[in-house]
Amino acid sequence: MRLYSIDADGRHGVLFRSLETARLVVVPLIRGAMGVPYTWAHMRITRSGDEICYESRRRWPQRGLRSRLTVRVGAEVEPTPLEIWLTARWGAHTRKAARTWWVPNEHGPWPFRTAEILELDDELVAAARVEPAGDPMRALYSPGVHARFGPPSQVKL
Repeated sequence: MRLYSIDADGRHGVLFRSLETARLVVVPLIRGAMGVPYTWAHMRITRSGDEICYESRRRWPQRGLRSRLTVRVGAEVEPTPLEIWLTARWGAHTRKAARTWWVPNEHGPWPFRTAEILELDDELVAAARVEPAGDPMRALYSPGVHARFGPPSQVKL
């Protein structure tokens, strides 16, 4: 679960409310060092033809929270300006030791395909205490991009 942020210097980023990972070692390391709310989860991705199912069951904290999403992936598609803005993050904001930090990152544009949501059963959004607003956007699929992270710097208030 991520929110979008802009600091006083105009740097765009994301602010994570939760971030699931199957790698237990990442959770205390990144939580402790940077305050990013990583959670340990059992995660699985299964594929059958053009359908992909993502499953997550949280192990720690709030054991048992689940999310399951199944999509049918379609043709390549050009993103709208809003979709480009939502995926063109230039970093992340986080809070640690009573300070706000900026962690820059770089990546190329995300390649997108259409995605039809076949199943969505999620408990993670409500657990993050975020209430979605507005009309749903279209669903998109991407195989991902390679990202490089830079050193964190303190945000001046």
